[in-house]
Amino acid sequence: MTGDGDLVFRNGTVIDPANGRNQEADVRVSDGLIAAVHRTLPEQAGDRVIDASGMLVTPGLIDMHAHVAHTHAREHPLLGRDYCGGRRHHRLA
Repeated sequence: MTGDGDLVFRNGTVIDPANGRNQEADVRVSDGLIAAVHRTLPEQAGDRVIDASGMLVTPGLIDMHAHVAHTHAREHPLLGRDYCGGRRHHRLA
C-alpha cells in the first residue's frame, strides 16, 4: 500500500486477546502490517477508511477453518454414495 496511504478500519469492535482488547476502536494497516490500534486514530493524508461500525475486527487472528471434508468425501451421510463436492458423480462400472 505504499504511496496509496494506509487502510484504516474505524469504530469496529476490536477483539485482540494477545493485548487484552475487547472494545470499540480503530485499526491502521500500513504496508500490509497492523501499525496501530487505538480508540481514536488520527486521520492521515491518503488514508482509505472503512467504517466497521457494528462489525468485529480481529487483528492478528487467522480464520483457519476449511471445507476439506465436503470436497473429498466419497459418500455423503444424507445424500448417499457417489456424492462429492456438491455434484453427483456417475459410476463407471
